[in-house]
Amino acid sequence: MTDHPDQHVMVHEGEGPSGAEEWHCPTCGRTVVVRWEPDFEQLVLVEGDTRVTHAGSRHGGITLHPPGRRPAAPGPGPEPVADVGDDAAWARWLADHGIGT
Repeated sequence: MTDHPDQHVMVHEGEGPSGAEEWHCPTCGRTVVVRWEPDFEQLVLVEGDTRVTHAGSRHGGITLHPPGRRPAAPGPGPEPVADVGDDAAWARWLADHGIGT
């Protein structure tokens, strides 16, 4: 597991007798205590870098990659489906559905 500029990997430090888990980010120092059941609760002990996202896995199965856009799959119609970043296509769709500026 490796960090990326906008994402850090949390390390599971252990559990207390109540089942609450302690997680620590070695990159920025963020430390949280998490209880999963019966209702999720999180207590932040050290804020760390709040500008980045944090993730972790007790089993080491997490790999972080920078977020990216994928083009939409072609639709069954005669014209191809536009890329999700195509602002003109979104404007046409909004206008076609009576939503507009």
